[in-house]
Amino acid sequence: MKDKIRQVVCEQYSNTLGIIAYKDNKKVYEEYFNNANKDESIHTFSIAKSVVSILIGIAIDKGYI
Repeated sequence: MKDKIRQVVCEQYSNTLGIIAYKDNKKVYEEYFNNANKDESIHTFSIAKSVVSILIGIAIDKGYI
């Protein structure tokens, strides 16, 4: 599986710096790309906007907003 993830990231998501996946509150996968590492600081504004948009959509759907 790790080889497939590496291949997809390299071919289709070349600007990805890292992936961390959790299942049942346990880290099951962690890998960094493009010379990045776990201690590197990156801007996540685009990611944050997407998450906030999803949460607002859920809140609207449930009638909270």
